[in-house]
Amino acid sequence: MLMEILGSGITYFVAVLFAHAGLSKWRSPQAYQETVASTLGSAAGIRAVRLIGAVELGSAALMVAPASRELGLILAAALLISYAAVMGWHVYRGQVELRCGCGGPGSDTRVGGELIWRNVVLAGCALWATGFAVPFGVTAVWLALAVALVCVIAYAALDQAIENRQRWQRGAAQ
Repeated sequence: MLMEILGSGITYFVAVLFAHAGLSKWRSPQAYQETVASTLGSAAGIRAVRLIGAVELGSAALMVAPASRELGLILAAALLISYAAVMGWHVYRGQVELRCGCGGPGSDTRVGGELIWRNVVLAGCALWATGFAVPFGVTAVWLALAVALVCVIAYAALDQAIENRQRWQRGAAQ
């Protein structure tokens, strides 16, 4: 039962992460336009940003329904690995000043190695969660939601720590 609770908690966390990412792209597509254009070319505009947001929202929706949970997690893992690969390509090309948009439109987090690893770990967690059934019972669901909340808080703290370190590095380099 513990593994099912952890698996569901991770699922809920990844669903919240992707719902936030997708909604952010729909609400403020212009904030992501530069990042998307740097990957897909200058012709990629707001429609491309909204398409990516729609896929993220679709993944989150799939994770919420028990029947499609596994598909949603696999889609999320594929997106996370794709994002990590794109970030790796930008790092390789020296485009480390490019905002990733990971923390939302107001985030100043830039593409970098720590984000690549974070996405790979998140993808691994999403794939791991596919191996467990949805727990039954009110207590199990509440415990899974508590696990998700802890994951959301830890993710937000890690994202802020990465952003702070990057700002410090940019300031120290000047």
